[in-house]
Amino acid sequence: MRSEKVVNLWRKACQALSVAELAYKNGFYDEAVCRSYFAVLKAASASLASLGLQPKNIVRIGCWVQANFANECIYRRKLM
Repeated sequence: MRSEKVVNLWRKACQALSVAELAYKNGFYDEAVCRSYFAVLKAASASLASLGLQPKNIVRIGCWVQANFANECIYRRKLM
């Protein structure tokens, strides 16, 4: 189950990145930035999900991902 979630999140991150690249190439810079943000958010979520971490409350998912990615993946485990 957990690996399905990780694969799904990673697939969404790759899709968002592909859309960002297309938007950038066609001059839609605001949309490229927006899709790039979501690509990074989904990739970080996939990384956290692979460690078995999931938010309890998804109201502020961006804040949760940012705080936990920094804590778990950079400071504690030094994955980046």
